[in-house]
Amino acid sequence: MCTYNLHTKYNNYTAEDLLKDESFINHSLHPDEKSEKYWKKLLDEDILNRQEYELACFYIDSVQVQEEMIEDEEIIDLWGNIEVTNKRNLKAKRKLFYIISSMAAGILCLTILSISRFFQSSDLTTLAMTKIEDVKAPDMDVTDIRLILSDEEAISFEEKEVKIAYKQEGIEINEKETALKNQRNEITDTPVFNQLIVPKGKRSTLTFNDGSKIWVNAGSRVVYPAKFETDQREIYIDGEAYLEVVPDAARPFIVKSKTIQIEVLGTSFNVTAYEADSTQSVVLVNGSVKVNAGSFGEHLLSPSEMLACSANGPEIKKVNTSDFVSWKTGVYQFRSEPLGNILKRLSRYYGKDIVFTSAISDFKCSGKLDLRDELEEVMKNISGTAPVKYELSGDTYIVSNL
Repeated sequence: MCTYNLHTKYNNYTAEDLLKDESFINHSLHPDEKSEKYWKKLLDEDILNRQEYELACFYIDSVQVQEEMIEDEEIIDLWGNIEVTNKRNLKAKRKLFYIISSMAAGILCLTILSISRFFQSSDLTTLAMTKIEDVKAPDMDVTDIRLILSDEEAISFEEKEVKIAYKQEGIEINEKETALKNQRNEITDTPVFNQLIVPKGKRSTLTFNDGSKIWVNAGSRVVYPAKFETDQREIYIDGEAYLEVVPDAARPFIVKSKTIQIEVLGTSFNVTAYEADSTQSVVLVNGSVKVNAGSFGEHLLSPSEMLACSANGPEIKKVNTSDFVSWKTGVYQFRSEPLGNILKRLSRYYGKDIVFTSAISDFKCSGKLDLRDELEEVMKNISGTAPVKYELSGDTYIVSNL
């Protein structure tokens, strides 16, 4: 029988701590009136964090406990399975390493068996520890800029450009205060994620509560926590963005994409990481960044360097950074750029379909386009300098040889 210690300090207990606590395990597996009142009192008086308690209960309730005794050799094997599973999930905020050493032999066997089977059969991304790269985009097509908050509230903006800033007191839209609250993580182990979706033909800026600012180009999605954690600042990008990161040596800023991960302390750089593209790139304007290209290793960039990563591996070269970041001020500069790449970027920027023949895709072009002009004017400028012509069919621009 379990004895309840009224002086136990549960106020700082995490789910992991609870799953090492004999009183909690006994209550979860064999609840009675006395234990129900005891744990309810802890929760009602805010002695015990309710989210941690519910998370620990979820782990136990999510497994099918088979009440059978197992041999010592099987217990050793089970612990081996748990250890392997924990190593596989080291990236999770919690290592989920449950050692319940003080339990009676029968409860110990049952709990080990339950947790082992839970690890083998559960998808950890369904739990509160969902990683930022696992946050899914909305199923529906988005035609307006959309801010999706952690409580699944979605706010749409019809404007072509929207400025969003997270302040201590709330969220500011286009430099005007709003009634939207700046949601916060109640506990750092259960991150709360927001999303900013910028469709083709639209642009946005996003200022985080640490002062870091990001310019988000057309056809992009940014996932970020409602509040940065105490040890790092992490966002996910599917698309193109220019970032100015406020230095904070204690909290590195991490940008993740489908292919690469960028770690900085404080710097300015451009990242092009559309999931649909075969190549993702980072252009460093100033400061220093470390790019993790997965199986291709880590690479440290210096100012004016670009790392482009494709299926063939990363390539680093010196570039004119203004060619890659001028889009945020409405100017598109390019040097010896294939015309196909230029037309593809214009299609995203203006939100219009542009089709072209393979014969003109590799034409190399150099110049500057004013993105504040209408697309019709931009296409005239291209056809006036390159050996191509275009026609408008419905809403689609068709580009071909002269």
